[in-house]
Amino acid sequence: MPPGISMTALETPAKHAFTGQYPQVQPRYLQQMRFSSNEGVSNSSVQSSLQAWVFRQSDDKQLVQVRQSGFSFNRLAPYSNFDAYLPEIRRTWDIYRGFAAPLSVRTLRLRYLNLINLPLEDSGGIELENYLTILPTLLESERFVLSGFLSQYTATDRQTGYQVAVTITPQPRDGNNLPILFDNTAFATGQWDAEDWDNIESILRSLRALKNQIFFDTVKESCTNLFI
Repeated sequence: MPPGISMTALETPAKHAFTGQYPQVQPRYLQQMRFSSNEGVSNSSVQSSLQAWVFRQSDDKQLVQVRQSGFSFNRLAPYSNFDAYLPEIRRTWDIYRGFAAPLSVRTLRLRYLNLINLPLEDSGGIELENYLTILPTLLESERFVLSGFLSQYTATDRQTGYQVAVTITPQPRDGNNLPILFDNTAFATGQWDAEDWDNIESILRSLRALKNQIFFDTVKESCTNLFI
C-alpha cells in the first residue's frame, strides 16, 4: 500500500465498502510480549498492533480480509471450485483497490486446506501407502508402529519459477476415520500492476494448475475416490 496508510485509517472506508455483503466485522491484532531479567529484576511489556479487518458473511462461510500486508479472500466448507468464486474474488479485489490504492502486487498465493478422512481398518490401523505417495518411514518397522508424522516441504517449479509449500499431517481420530490435513499452497512473487486483473487472473490460474498437480501427484486414486 502507499506509504503512511495505517490499518486504523482504512477502518471507515473498508467498513463502508464491505459490510453490505460481509456484515460481520472483526479486528485482528498482533501481540508481542517481551521479557527481560537484570540482576534479579524481571521486566515485561506487551505491545499490540492492529493487523487486519476481517469481514464475514452472515453464515460465516466466506470472508475477506483487509490486512497490513495486503488483501485475501477466504472460502470455508462447503465450497465449490475456483471458477465459481473467481468473479467474487475480482469484485472484492476491485473494491479493496478502490479505497486502499495498492501501488503494486508482490505476491499471489493460493492456499487449499484439505481434510481427507481415511477409513480405518478393523484393527484400528491404516495402510497409508494405499492412499498417499508421500510416506513417512521407520528405521525399524518390525519394532515400531507409526503413531504420528509430519511431512513438510517447499519446492520451486523450474518452468515458471512459482513455488509450492506442502504440509501433510494426521489429525485426532474421528470415529472410524483418520483425518489427514493436506495443506497445499502455490505462490508467485514478483511485481505486477495492481490494476491489471487479466494478468493477475492468468497467474492465479497457473498457480491453480500447479496446486492441482501437487495434489494429484500426492494422493492415489483410492484416495480421490473418497471424494466421489
